Amino acid sequence: MLMAKTLFPFLDTPLAARMWQVLIAILAGACGTIILVYFLSGLFTTDTMASLLDWIIGFNTALTGYMLMEKSGGRIPFWQWLCAGAGLINSVASAMAVNHIYVLTMGFPLVGMADAGILLTIGAVCGASGGLLAKKYLEMKHKSSR
Repeated sequence: MLMAKTLFPFLDTPLAARMWQVLIAILAGACGTIILVYFLSGLFTTDTMASLLDWIIGFNTALTGYMLMEKSGGRIPFWQWLCAGAGLINSVASAMAVNHIYVLTMGFPLVGMADAGILLTIGAVCGASGGLLAKKYLEMKHKSSR
């Protein structure tokens, strides 16, 4: 990372640091979705996985919003929109990755167009909810440390 900062000095700005936090939170949530889907697809049928995918993506987008707020210490302006956007991007990346894996292994996609709209809504709402949960936790932690 040191070499990257010397080659690209703009990476040392506060905006770049904040964007890095957003990217890490999105990648962690998307990887969590892929790992859970890969593990659970060995235990359940494809029909069951299609119905569980909403819950899996909802959990991981809430984790994305929570992780984003926790890493930044709750000092993000417009945090509701940023957490919702991170959850939305996480759900898109997760759906694309799961579809790609299912097409390669099974020969058909798991997420259809109607499901994609539902997953986008779930991603945005759960991402903002995870951010709200982290915000409340950080406020309680700050009050108890005084």
